[in-house]
Amino acid sequence: MEEGGDDLNREVMEKLRIILDTHNRFVHVIRPLTQREDIQRCRLVIKEQPATEKQYTLPTASQVAAIVVEGDGSGKPGEGDIVVRTTKGKLLFIQETTGYYDPLQYPLLLPYGSYGWDQNSMDDNDRRFTCLEYYSYMLQIRSSETSFFLRGGRLLQQYVVDNWVKIDSSRLRWLWDHQEEIRVDFHQGLQDARTDGETSA
Repeated sequence: MEEGGDDLNREVMEKLRIILDTHNRFVHVIRPLTQREDIQRCRLVIKEQPATEKQYTLPTASQVAAIVVEGDGSGKPGEGDIVVRTTKGKLLFIQETTGYYDPLQYPLLLPYGSYGWDQNSMDDNDRRFTCLEYYSYMLQIRSSETSFFLRGGRLLQQYVVDNWVKIDSSRLRWLWDHQEEIRVDFHQGLQDARTDGETSA
């Protein structure tokens, strides 16, 4: 990539901007933030290093990975979140367990602002569906339709890894929150095994 991203197709970028401005409800909320003077601009630059410095070179393998930092040190899994500063200066924390997280994190994959998985999402039978069920559905290949979503390249890879971490974290949170039930079941199982051993001997 050239300095300053000059290799981007301006026509494509303009079309994306129009689609997002026209159809994505979150863009209408976020766009005014670009006009604020008190927000510092930042720049992320990734450059290929000389061959001798392999530690910091751009990735050449097709594998992807995630580094997950535990929550507050208590052992309970943390939740990822997005921090949004309102025009009044208030901070809003959008947790990964809300439907707003995906369209804010991945506006190019969800250009129409479609909600993502929410911990309170229900299916047509009023059954709560899991994070795994939701993302399995989203990533399904359907022969009857062409999926723009599945053509996301590296952004799709990031989306998949991010949501696998979300799935894993939701499982760990469930185990953490249901420790008493799990222990009761485990102890009941031990008691049953002991009773069965005494009666069959």
